[in-house]
Amino acid sequence: MKFSYTAVFVLASSFAGAVSPVFADLQDDARAEMAEVIDDLNDDSYKKFHAAISERDMKQRILGNLSIGPDVAGAFAQNFDASMESWLSGSFPVDEREDIIGALVDFKLDGASGTALVRYELPNYRYSYHLYELQVNKRGRVTIVDWLDYLQAHRLSVFAGHSLVWSMPNEMAIRGLLTLSPLNSKQIFQTRELLKAYRDSAHDRFFDIVDDMDAALRDDPFIVDLNAHVALLAQDSQRYDEALLELLAHYSDNALYALTFVDYYMWSTQYDRALEVMQTFQEAIGIDDGATLSRMSALALATGDAENAVAYAARATAFEPELELGWWSLLRAQSSSADFPGATETLTRLEEGFGHRLDAVKLMKDRFRGFTKLAASQEFKDWRAARD
Repeated sequence: MKFSYTAVFVLASSFAGAVSPVFADLQDDARAEMAEVIDDLNDDSYKKFHAAISERDMKQRILGNLSIGPDVAGAFAQNFDASMESWLSGSFPVDEREDIIGALVDFKLDGASGTALVRYELPNYRYSYHLYELQVNKRGRVTIVDWLDYLQAHRLSVFAGHSLVWSMPNEMAIRGLLTLSPLNSKQIFQTRELLKAYRDSAHDRFFDIVDDMDAALRDDPFIVDLNAHVALLAQDSQRYDEALLELLAHYSDNALYALTFVDYYMWSTQYDRALEVMQTFQEAIGIDDGATLSRMSALALATGDAENAVAYAARATAFEPELELGWWSLLRAQSSSADFPGATETLTRLEEGFGHRLDAVKLMKDRFRGFTKLAASQEFKDWRAARD
């Protein structure tokens, strides 16, 4: 993974009651350490990321719950840093890894443990989120012991353990992967061959095996999850749509899959369902993240609810005023609700804060047709004349 921008950090944390000076210092120091890790990644360096990983804790989590062969486990231990770097970079779309920007949007510390929510900006106003699980070691330094990846819908330690299993799958490890029990010899054999096909990127072979599985094995959560992942890799739209429906049957209330389901609902123009899932995701991360609220504003607008579209966008700009996306979301919502006086205030922020010059011609060329009414309003004409 290559990062090519300097991070913009929005450090937001709240604590009930009085906070001791000693804890406040620890909180500030730990937050600053995590900020430096992300800043280092944005400068295309993994040095501080590697230093922040608790190798002992991470190895225990990855190797502890699965029967991984000693040769594979030994090779992983010898190449620990390279493996962690590969898993981090591999969590982003292949064609977008050159243009990733990370921003620390929330940080919480409770005693010796805590979390850091990092938002990674992808091209075309898409976002990935990692929730890093933290521990403060005996030297008082913050360490990363695991993380949730909301774009890939997995916990890193679980995904990493599975990765080691399918590099050389054995029967005991396969039994640990699957929920289905008891397993017969054919099911074990099919799962082993399926993992080999996935390992070798033999997508056609993978799908042939899935199609030949009995219903009970094919419906196992591990198989359902892997099938959707491979269908996406293979760019097989029909299989991916079918796999997503299976995912929904298993994980509809799981916020870890929210971003996956939002994309599906948006593609299928089920904007009301997409908004519900985004609300679930926003509740899960527990903060007024500007990017999430901006997407919620756009979805509310797509359902015809301009009032809530304005409310979501206003929250986005209040929490994260330096995020340009929030101001565009607010402008679209205000234009749709014919709040032209409010829209001119937002236009001012976009011009003065982000270097735009927004005249009638530019607004009317935008794909958002609501700007046509704004450009024709007297309020806009007066605003533009005053600034010219």
